[in-house]
Amino acid sequence: MEQPGIARADGIGLRMAIGAGCSLLLRRRDMRPEPRFGQFFGQPMQAEALARFLPNWKTLDWKEPPRNLLSRPEWVAFDGRFQVNLETQRDSHDQAIGLFARYMQGRAT
Repeated sequence: MEQPGIARADGIGLRMAIGAGCSLLLRRRDMRPEPRFGQFFGQPMQAEALARFLPNWKTLDWKEPPRNLLSRPEWVAFDGRFQVNLETQRDSHDQAIGLFARYMQGRAT
């Protein structure tokens, strides 16, 4: 398996690359800081650790938020207290969700 994405602080969330040109942002729905995120800053974040925040990752209901002229393709989903945003430079919905699924299944590319 290839090296997992390195988690980095992004305001009140964690951001990490999950594939070429695709990243995810994990944060709380209420936009408050999550103390447990600190242990992952600057560290490789395995899918098992991410699944602790997103236990229903296999059945997330992905939605595309409204875009403006400066935004890039993005999809958002919610799992309990947490929100995850997938951002991509060029991929379609199916490609981005596929990258997320492969990462969560331990087959990051």
